[in-house]
Amino acid sequence: RGWIPAEETRVFKDVIALRTEELHVTRSRLDSYQAELGQAAHLLVEDHSRIQTMHRASLQAFIERDDALKRAGDARRVIEELASEAWDAARMASDMEEQAGVVHGLLSRCLEQACLGAAREGHLRGEVARL
Repeated sequence: RGWIPAEETRVFKDVIALRTEELHVTRSRLDSYQAELGQAAHLLVEDHSRIQTMHRASLQAFIERDDALKRAGDARRVIEELASEAWDAARMASDMEEQAGVVHGLLSRCLEQACLGAAREGHLRGEVARL
């Protein structure tokens, strides 16, 4: 039992040599795959970094857009308030113009009455003087 014939020993050695060569080839392939995985991981990290940069830029653009919309809304409200105030001022100016017309009419009548009164007074003086 302890003795192995030379032919079997040579076959075992050949099988071991073949298996060792297969292991070296497999190990070489594994090393190659590991290197490819390392490169892929590096590219993935670079891609992730670029994606984060784009995400930050996109987020910043969104924030700026949101701020611009808020400012536009504020500006719209200010414009609406100014338009309302301008409308109120135009109404007040129209009312004042109407009141000025009324005052002008009253002053014209007062002046007319004053003139008539003065004429009457003058006529009465003339009558008094004649008497």
